[in-house]
Amino acid sequence: MSPGDPLSLAAWRRMVAERYAKIRVATDDRGAQARQFRAARDELFRTHLQSPIAPQKRASFAGVAYYDYDATWRVVGIVEPIAMRSTFEIVLASDGILRCTRIARVHFIVQGKPGALTLYWLEGYGGGLWLPFADATNGSTT
Repeated sequence: MSPGDPLSLAAWRRMVAERYAKIRVATDDRGAQARQFRAARDELFRTHLQSPIAPQKRASFAGVAYYDYDATWRVVGIVEPIAMRSTFEIVLASDGILRCTRIARVHFIVQGKPGALTLYWLEGYGGGLWLPFADATNGSTT
């Protein structure tokens, strides 16, 4: 399914990538990077044509509610490619079908405990990596 305005969507994606790249090189302070990332994202949500915020709500949009940055949850993982890839589909209410392919496992240690997550390639929307996860706050505070 093609977006309604492909050129505007391409501009949105380029702007997001450029803003995030600038933030990464502006400072080594990860907390500051997180705050700048969030502010840039909220500004795009308020102003860009491709914003997921309804046009009539953009002017009053105060921003996404985030938890404070916590460096203990910043982890580095080791990516292990999956030899036998598999693809599945997610039916989206208004966007059609999203195809995802399992491409790797990411292994990491957080709070002294080993963990692993599956890394997916998004087959639509211009592609991209997706690392979904859930935690104890799902369904209650997030």
